[in-house]
Amino acid sequence: MSVPVYQLGGIAGIVGLIITIILIIGLIPFLIRLGIKFICKLWKSNDFSHAISNDYVYMVLIRYCAAWCAVGLALIILVKAFSQVDLMQGVYLILSYPIAWCAGFLTPTPNGLGIREAVLGMLLSAKYNYELILLITITSRVWTILGEVLAFVLFKLVYSALKLNDELKG
Repeated sequence: MSVPVYQLGGIAGIVGLIITIILIIGLIPFLIRLGIKFICKLWKSNDFSHAISNDYVYMVLIRYCAAWCAVGLALIILVKAFSQVDLMQGVYLILSYPIAWCAGFLTPTPNGLGIREAVLGMLLSAKYNYELILLITITSRVWTILGEVLAFVLFKLVYSALKLNDELKG
């Protein structure tokens, strides 16, 4: 009788997971190039002459992973204000928020409104009670909105300062 891969325990399961992750990471540059070729054919354009190196793709991937880990750590800090967070719950939070964000981004709603909260609530329902999930999703939405408002205000200040500097020079 064969055992499904997801039920393998111990060393065999960890080795299988590591090999799977390495294969997926190794295929990312190829999949990106394939996607670019597909989009160029879809637009009937062959003028994409930029060569994307593997080093560049991996550098971008590492930066995105670092950014998502930072967002996940911020979510852990947010949840820690309301409840205890052990190690596995922390890992679960770090992985659940990017999934919820991507689900919200891919929907036609403005800024994933409601979708991101629903997916985050669904993902967290295995670890937290309903009241805490509601608190986490609402505060994470407010946190996101405040971050976007702050980024907008900072952009306007920098833009105004640069524009004023150009006017004084010219």
